[in-house]
Amino acid sequence: MAGLGAAAIVLAGVHATGGFHARPTIAVGSCAPALDAPVPGVWIFARADCGHCTAHLALLGNAMHAYPDSLRLQMARRIVVVGDVQPPCDGVRVLPDSLRRALHVTWTPETWFVDAAGRVCKRWLGARGARAWRNALAETAAFP
Repeated sequence: MAGLGAAAIVLAGVHATGGFHARPTIAVGSCAPALDAPVPGVWIFARADCGHCTAHLALLGNAMHAYPDSLRLQMARRIVVVGDVQPPCDGVRVLPDSLRRALHVTWTPETWFVDAAGRVCKRWLGARGARAWRNALAETAAFP
């Protein structure tokens, strides 16, 4: 019985946070909306009141500090955070939270990897760890 009670609590929490109702705001392969954001680039949608967003951005910042200053600044120019949060490191731009809301991005963090053609080539829903960020940054470093 304790197992059923725990499962009910988890399901209630997922329901309360919108986990079952979260819909992708954009599909992989779709054109990204016209924003004042880098193309190609990494677009991160985040909220200040989201603990997962805070962790997601902190791990991005940690992963970026593994690169030399010159490369880190070049990579940071390819990253934008859309929301009411602090950037994970110098050079990362923040666009207003009103854009996140206008695009109906409610489940955060949400991360889009936008290619040179302006299409979303990869999309993350939820926070990622250090290894995922290191891999993503290695790919981002190869952007022209």
